Order: sequence, then structure tokens, then C-alpha cells
Amino acid sequence: LFDKAVQNLNTTNSYLSDAENEEIRWALGETENTHELAIALQKASTALSYTVAVRDKFLEAYKEIMQMQM
Repeated sequence: LFDKAVQNLNTTNSYLSDAENEEIRWALGETENTHELAIALQKASTALSYTVAVRDKFLEAYKEIMQMQM
């Protein structure tokens, strides 16, 4: 489970980095392909939303377990 979480974080970081690199390339005029930029931004957004949702569920479960021990 922990390995999957780390893999998910690495994937999310990779997508965010790719999106940032595409933004830089577009801003510098190295590419005019806005389609690739839009795809990279959408992938990053989706991955980040998924990661945040998993984090929230994990914290919710942790809080519930901590309350059970009292």
C-alpha cells in the first residue's frame, strides 16, 4: 500500500513537471502547439486532484482509528 502511494506521488510530480516544462516551452516560443500544453495541464490537474482525494481519505481513516483507541 505504501509503495503504491509513493508511486502515485511520483507520477503526480512527473505530470506536474511535464506541464510546467510545456508552459515554459510555450512561453519561450519554442513551440506553438497548444494542444500538447492543454493535455499536459489536464493530466497534471487530474493527477493532483486524485492525489489530494487519496490524501483526504487517508487522513479521515487515520482520525477515525485514533478516535477508536480512546
